[in-house]
Order: sequence, then structure tokens, then C-alpha cells
Amino acid sequence: MRACRDFRAALPALLDGELALERTLELEEHARGCAVCGAQLARERALDRALLALPAAPLERLDLERNVRAVLARLDQPAPRVLPLRRLRLWPWAAAAALALFLGWRSARPARPAEPAPTAKSAESVLEPARLESARTAVGAALRESEPRFDPARDDARSFAQAVDARTLELARAGWPLAELVRKAAGDADPLLAARALRWLGARGASASGMRAALARGELAPSAVAALVDLGPEGVDELRRAPESPALRALVLEQLPRAPQGLLGPWIEDALARPRGAAAERERLLEALAASGGEGVPALLRLAGRGALEIDEALALLSRIPNADEALGRVLGEGRLAGLDERLLLLAVAEVGTSGGWDWIEREAREGRHESDALLALARGTPEALAVLLRLRAASGANPGELGRTLESVLRERPDSAAAIARAGSRTELAQLAELVSAAPDPALVPAMVELAGCESLPATDRRWLLLLAAEQGRAQDLADVLALFPRLRERTLQAACLIALHALGGAQPVDAALEHRSSAVRRRVQALLDDPASANRNATTLARLARAIESSLPAPQT
Repeated sequence: MRACRDFRAALPALLDGELALERTLELEEHARGCAVCGAQLARERALDRALLALPAAPLERLDLERNVRAVLARLDQPAPRVLPLRRLRLWPWAAAAALALFLGWRSARPARPAEPAPTAKSAESVLEPARLESARTAVGAALRESEPRFDPARDDARSFAQAVDARTLELARAGWPLAELVRKAAGDADPLLAARALRWLGARGASASGMRAALARGELAPSAVAALVDLGPEGVDELRRAPESPALRALVLEQLPRAPQGLLGPWIEDALARPRGAAAERERLLEALAASGGEGVPALLRLAGRGALEIDEALALLSRIPNADEALGRVLGEGRLAGLDERLLLLAVAEVGTSGGWDWIEREAREGRHESDALLALARGTPEALAVLLRLRAASGANPGELGRTLESVLRERPDSAAAIARAGSRTELAQLAELVSAAPDPALVPAMVELAGCESLPATDRRWLLLLAAEQGRAQDLADVLALFPRLRERTLQAACLIALHALGGAQPVDAALEHRSSAVRRRVQALLDDPASANRNATTLARLARAIESSLPAPQT
């Protein structure tokens, strides 16, 4: 922020070419890296180019903006500007060069009759104070009379600014510098005129520095705050630099309902970091920060890290921010961790989850700096969190006891994550998940068992055992998944185990459906084995013996 302030302060000298080469290159480099300052520099240079490209004009309109400024200067009597010493030193050389060029041109051009002396007045004298005063009066009338019900302290200024533009269109077409005239109106003694001028300037993206003085005028402060909010991030930066007071805080809080979401977040964070307000004001600021969307997430964490907020209070507010997990994922995934306490980040993930940054959480768990908090964050049990837990188990990257308890909890409470990993996990994750599911089978984990049984990267013996466990633990709702798996199996031992699962979950009908392309003799033999009363016990040992019998009855699969 300080670099941006230095840039804005030096911008006039940069545009006038008054700076040393080193300072010029430094400012140019900052403008390339800062979107706000770069845009401001581009606007000013575009204005310079546009003025230089203006076509020749009649005498009375020649250099109108320069002449307007000259007359304004005479009327307001500002202090004379002292030219930099460097320019004064260069003037004799410039004058000598100009004289030499002029004499050379005079000697080279053919003689022609002298033209009569011009009788017209200079452009500056043509632009009389009376005409300027007339333009100022027209602009003032447009500001006063456009949108009569417009409240400059509270209302949205867009339609008001459009109405003023429509009233002053002819002035703009004639070349009058409308923004300069409105800027003068913003300093008028009439508070209504000045307030409306401020709102036009804010709506039209004028420089925030012109609104700074208005904050000190009590009757203009509400409109100045509203205009700075209209201006966007640049205006909010100006509010952050303004002298802090209860009155200013109250005025900014009045703008919250109409400010774009998140715009005032930096100002609110600054206000909360200085615990000077009353409890009711603090509560309102916290509510506003929670309502500021994703930008409120890192702000709350920074405040808690500085001690301006209790950790539990910050976490409770985080849980009220819509899509806080996505905002936290952006913070973690983009590496924007500067100024944020790592433990607080992990606690925030445990509270609201995250859409990214799992590599960072895994490193925190592996390196042991905040192992318990990292495992607490991973206990959210999303597929991404479960994948990290499985990789940690494979690498012995965390405390075995705590890691085992976390995995047990996730598999019990988020069996859907287990199924998601079984469908799309890495080889390491699949092997770890198969081992865990086989060791602690549960009806809720049957969808994961079925998916794992279809993974060709796992050993056939593990896949066969998972199908037999599905037969033992499965429910009718798992039947469709098991039936869809059968055509994908290429080994008889796996087909036999799958048929046992189908019979256990749905009886003879799904078995017939699975064997519809086999001979009737095969179907009868398999059904007879499955219907044998000795196989009624669905424990894994009985099912394994039955699978071996069915396997010998099945023909070799077609390849």
C-alpha cells in the first residue's frame, strides 16, 4: 500500500518528465506489477494522447482546457509554481537551439509579402471569465436539479450521474473539461452542491485525493464517504488512511448495505484491529465482515492471529460465511499464507472444510509441526482428505495411533468418500483402502468393496475376498452395483465370488441375469450349489468354500 501511495504522489512529476531516470524506471516497474496503479497511469497517458491528437480548432476554442485552468487559476489566485532547477538550467540551451532553427528556416524559405497583423484576440483572452462563469453556473444547475430526490449521503449515484451527463452534454461536446468544473463545485460553500459534485466524481472514477478534504467538513463527510465507496478499492484505501474516529466509522457502516460484497473488508479489518469502539459497534463490524464473502475468511484469521478475536469466535464466524471452504481453498492453494497462523488455518479447515490446499495440509501432518491439528482437519473426511490419510498411512507419515483413529472415524462417518477413492484413487490409495475395508467390514462400506473388487491393480485374491465380504455385509440396495460388476470380471475365481454375492443379495433372479449368455447346464449347476442348505450360512469361510465349487462349474471366460 505504501508503494501505491508513493506512486500516486509522484505521478504528476512522472507524467511531466520531471523525474530522474532511475526514479522513472522504478515507478514504471511498480505500475506493471500493480493493476490499480497501472490502470491510473494508462488513463492519464491516454488523456495526454487524446489532447495532443485534437484537431485544429477555431480561435475561440483553441486550447480550451488549458485556458479554463488559466482563468480558474487567476480567479482562485493560487501560489505561483516554481519550476524545477533542472528545467531552468536547460532553458538557455533550448532557447539557443530554437533560435538557430528559426534563423535557418527563415534563410531557406522564399520571401513573401508580410501578412497583416492579426486583429483577433489571443485564445486566453477570448475565454473571458464571464464565459467560464456561465459554464460553471450550468454545471452547478445540472448538479442541483438532476434527480431532485437523490440523497447524496445514501443513494446509489449511477442514475444521478447519468442525468448530470445528459444535462451537460453540450458543454462536453464544446470541449469544456467537465470533470474539472465539477471538481471546483465540490469545494463550493453550498453543501448541497458540493455533496452532489462529490457523488458525481465518485461515480465517474475521479481521483480519491480530491475527496480527502471533504471528509473534514462535517456536512460533507457522509457524501464524501459515499463517493469514496463508489470509487472502489482506491476509495477504500483513502478511507483507511483517513484519521480514525467514531464518526467516520459510523458513516462507513451506513454504506455497508449498498457497498459491493467484500469491498469494505480491508477497512473493517483495520477497524476491528483497533479495539476502540463500543461493543455494539464491534458486533456490527463482525457481522459485516462475515457478510463480506470470501474476502472475510483471511481477514478473520488474521484478526484471530493478532489476538483481536478469540479463536472460537473467529471459527464460529467462518462457519457463517457462504462458500467459506472455497475461499479457504484459494488461500491454501495459491500459497497466500503470509500473515496467517498455520495452526489457525488447520483449525479453520476442520471447521468449514476446504476445496484445495491438501498438499500443504499433508506436509503439515508429515513434518509434525501441527500434526494433531492437521489430522483434525483431515477428519473432515472428504475424498481429498481421505486420500491424504491413506498416503500418510502408506508412508508412516504420522502418529500411527492417532492416524488409525482418524481413518476409522472417516470410514465410519463418510463411507461415500471411501467409494469415491475406490473409483478414482491412486494405486497406493487403493491398496491402503482395500486393507482397511477388509480388516473392518461394514454394510455402509459395501459400495467401496464392490468398486475395489473391480480394480485390476489389486491382487485377485484381495478382490475375491472383497466380493465375499460384500456377500456377507451387503444389502439389497447394493445389488445393482454387484450385477454391473460381473461382466467386467475376467477370472473365474472372481466370477464365482460375484455370483455368490448376487445370490446373497437378490436370490436366483440376478444370478440368471448374470449367466444369461451361458448354457442352461451351467446355470442349473450354479443354482444348485447356491441353493444348497449347507451354504445358507453367509460367513466368509462357508462362502469361500462355495466359491471354489462354483468356479469349477464355470467355463473359462472369453478373452
